[in-house]
Amino acid sequence: MKKWKWPFGAGAESPPNPSPARIAGGAVLPLPPRSRRDAETNSIVMAVVQWAMRTFTEPPLRVRRDGQWDDHHPAALLLQRPHARLGEPSKVSGRQIRQALVMDLVLDGNAYLHKVRDETGQVIGLDWWPSASVTPVAMPGTSHRLAGYRVATSGGEVWMTPGDVVHFMDGIDPENPLRGQSPLRAIECEIRTDNEVAQYHRALMRAPAPSLLVTVRDAGDAGAITDHFVHETKRLLTQATAGDQAGGVVFPTIPLDVTPLGFSPEQMSLDRLVRLPEERITALLGVSALVLGLGSGMEHATFSNFREAREAAVESFLIPKWRLVAEQITDQLMPEFDPPAQAEFDLRDVRALQEDESDRHARVRENVQAGLWTADEGRAVLNRGVDNFG
Repeated sequence: MKKWKWPFGAGAESPPNPSPARIAGGAVLPLPPRSRRDAETNSIVMAVVQWAMRTFTEPPLRVRRDGQWDDHHPAALLLQRPHARLGEPSKVSGRQIRQALVMDLVLDGNAYLHKVRDETGQVIGLDWWPSASVTPVAMPGTSHRLAGYRVATSGGEVWMTPGDVVHFMDGIDPENPLRGQSPLRAIECEIRTDNEVAQYHRALMRAPAPSLLVTVRDAGDAGAITDHFVHETKRLLTQATAGDQAGGVVFPTIPLDVTPLGFSPEQMSLDRLVRLPEERITALLGVSALVLGLGSGMEHATFSNFREAREAAVESFLIPKWRLVAEQITDQLMPEFDPPAQAEFDLRDVRALQEDESDRHARVRENVQAGLWTADEGRAVLNRGVDNFG
């Protein structure tokens, strides 16, 4: 087995004095760290991410050469087992790497793979890099010419040339053309609103009673109010309305009036506050709340509209992501191998597309029976695999 060179060491190449892509004199940053953390702790966003990770890997990523599947092509073997030739006890599979890619594309609009090379320069492995650890860097004096990538690792920052990185970009960020655009920027407020509602629910369950204003009912009893009485009454009321002992009874020694402060959940219309982020977040990310099982989508759910919503999610979310990943691998990874080939997802067994497949068979059959096509032409249409993303 050939020895391969780990780039994150003393031999890593240094950048030729590049400068980060800039606008108005400052480095353009990706989604702010706080916003990324808010998204990763938001149940709606992560429902989309988990759904995407489950469904994105349903079709296999294969290699096609000269119009035929070639599962023995070196790139096909690499995509199936990205660490097989590295001589290390890694259990990372091609499926897991594709899950990581779609996760980063949803959360950041960017995803990265590192081409691991042996001492001869041949690509023998693929590593996934978290998008938050990678910064595309522009050539000096430009904002759109790529010089390379700065990668933050546990051992410090290292420099990688463009040819050693597969960069998946979902669109183009107008503020930084070297990066894809995260859809989460437009819904930062909705994400934080939903997180605040979740925190309020948690606080409400820990202390169901609202804040209270306690006043003396009879002005003549005001002289009996001491610091000890105030602190003891506060302790008893808190103990009776919050925590594990909530639900107790308090008997004050003098008449008191207790007035709730703030608003009740009904007055705050929490059900509407929950629905609004659900609707906007799922709409922007392209997956119906009905598909995710969220409340705003389940109110009028039926088997029929669930099937239609699932098909719409495949067409509006998954198919563009399949196409994006396949095209970027074809453009950035496949030229490393000989003979030339292209990466494609084999969609023939995707459950949500089976109805479309049945319609295609019916159309071919009708055209052959009508004499519009020959039998060979019909078979050619049916055997062309994934050459029809939709």
